[in-house]
Amino acid sequence: MLAAHTEASSVSHPSGSMYVIGGLTEGVRTSAVEILPNEGTQWEQATPLEEPRSRACSSASHDTSMAYYIMGGATDAANATADIKWLSAINHVWHSGSPMAQPRKDHACLLVELDGIVGFLVTGGVDADDNVLDSAEFYNIAADEWRSMRRLRVGRTEHGEDTRGNKSKLLLPVKEKGEKP
Repeated sequence: MLAAHTEASSVSHPSGSMYVIGGLTEGVRTSAVEILPNEGTQWEQATPLEEPRSRACSSASHDTSMAYYIMGGATDAANATADIKWLSAINHVWHSGSPMAQPRKDHACLLVELDGIVGFLVTGGVDADDNVLDSAEFYNIAADEWRSMRRLRVGRTEHGEDTRGNKSKLLLPVKEKGEKP
């Protein structure tokens, strides 16, 4: 990498490219985006975010658009955000979409297909006051719309998501709702 990042988001695309987005560099929030191209051996600078951001979640579309998404996180202006942005790997421009209902950071996201609709499932995290969240939302990529999903049984933060057998699975750790991480 060109610089060490903590609290950054990372995402890989089926094409083989990997992006590291934002985070902290030497303790300062950054807007830097670095890419390791498919079959590349050298990290390169990519189009930076519009604002420094950390503790967000990232995922990639698996279609031919080759877009890299970042959702929520903390910025210099907000301790938790509800926005979604995506970087086109084709024209290298950042775009904004409709915001989530719940600002969050330290959450998980996963590209899934629900009822034939491709989008991102976003779960848990913490709000601007660091309260653990049990909410979940689904982002319909094509319609640029969010919808609330069934709440988690237990609030979670700093966790992951995975799909096994066509079902979304939440991965530990678990924090009690309202418990500070």
